[in-house]
Amino acid sequence: MRYRTAISSVFFLFLSISSLSNRSVFAQDAPATPAQSSSDNSAESPQPAVTVFPHSNSSRWWISGQGNIILQWHPSFPSKYSGPNSLSAAAQSATSRVFTLYTGYELTNTTEVFVDIEDSTGGGIGNSVGLAGYTNLDVVRTAAGIPLSHAPYLARALVRQIIPLSSQRVSAQRSWLGLATSLPKRRLEFWIGKFSIPDFFDTNGPGSDSHLQFLNWTVDNSGAYDYAANTRGYTDGAMVEYDDGRWSARFAEALMPKVANGTQLDADLARSREENFETDYHGGFLHRRDGVIRLVAYLALGGIGFLLGDGALNYGREKIFEGYYTAHVWRGTFISFDLQHINNPGYNKDRGPVLVPAVRLHVDF
Repeated sequence: MRYRTAISSVFFLFLSISSLSNRSVFAQDAPATPAQSSSDNSAESPQPAVTVFPHSNSSRWWISGQGNIILQWHPSFPSKYSGPNSLSAAAQSATSRVFTLYTGYELTNTTEVFVDIEDSTGGGIGNSVGLAGYTNLDVVRTAAGIPLSHAPYLARALVRQIIPLSSQRVSAQRSWLGLATSLPKRRLEFWIGKFSIPDFFDTNGPGSDSHLQFLNWTVDNSGAYDYAANTRGYTDGAMVEYDDGRWSARFAEALMPKVANGTQLDADLARSREENFETDYHGGFLHRRDGVIRLVAYLALGGIGFLLGDGALNYGREKIFEGYYTAHVWRGTFISFDLQHINNPGYNKDRGPVLVPAVRLHVDF
C-alpha cells in the first residue's frame, strides 16, 4: 500500500437558527460546565433552558434527564470505487437513540458528586464510517463494527472539589455538572472519576450541544485532536481548573483505550495516557459576546483506518456545510431539522458529494 503525506483541513460553514419562544413556567438554568459559570466580568449569560419538570435551586440533590432521537438518511451519490470503511454510495437511512439520567449530590458547600446512567441504541448511516466529519455525534463512537451491548451503562461518576482562593463570590448556573449557585471568584477546582473530555474542553456556546445544535462531529468538537475515550466516548481521569474572573485554565490527565476506539482503557500511565491543556479569556471581540479563533490542520494518508478507508485516496479537503433549525414544541420538547452537504467524503475527490438531511426529536426533563 502506498501512502501520501500532506497537510489537510476540514472547513465548516455555520448556520445556526433556533426558535425558543413561548417559554413556560418550567424554565430552568441551562446546563453549563464549570468554565461557563457566570461572573461579574463575563459576557452575557446563557438563556435559561426549558425543561418538562422544574429543578430546585436549593436541594442538595439533582435529578434530570434527556432523550435524543435522530433520523438521518442520504440519497445515492457518485462513487468511482468503495473500500471496507467507505460511506455507502447507495441510499440509506439510520436512527440513533440516546437517553441519559443525570444525578448529583452536594456533600458540602465545596464538594459535589455526580453519577450519570446512559442508554444508547440504534446506529448511524454507513455504520458510522467513511467520513472524517461524521454526520451524527451520538453514534460516532460505534465505528469499526464493534458490537456494543444495548443495556444501560455508567456514563459518568465524578467528584468535584472546590478550593476557594478569594472571599468574593460570583453567581453560577445550577446544572447536571455543577450544583453550587455561587462560587468563589478566584478558585481551584479538582475533578476525578469517569467523564468525557468534551464535558470540559473545546466547549463553545453556538456549537457544543449535538442535542439542540449542530450534529456533525467536527463542528461540535474540534477535529484537530482525537481526545481520550473508549468506544462510548468516555474515559477515566483527573482534571484541575483555575478560575480568576476573566481568565481560566484547565489541565486533565486521562486514560487511553488499549486499542484505537476500543472498549477497554489502559490503566498503565507510563505506557499510554493523554494530557489536555486549555486556557480561556472571558472577554470577546464584540460587545457582550464571547469569541474564539481556532486554526486546525490533518495528515492525508491512504490505506484503511478504524474510521476511514476507501482503499485508495485521490486526496481533497473534506468540506462540510451544515444548517439546522430547532423549534420549541412544548415545555422541554424540541424538534430540529438539519441538513449537511459534504464534498470529498473521507478526503476523497473520487467520491461524493453527499447530501445528508436529518430530523431530531429532543426532550429535557
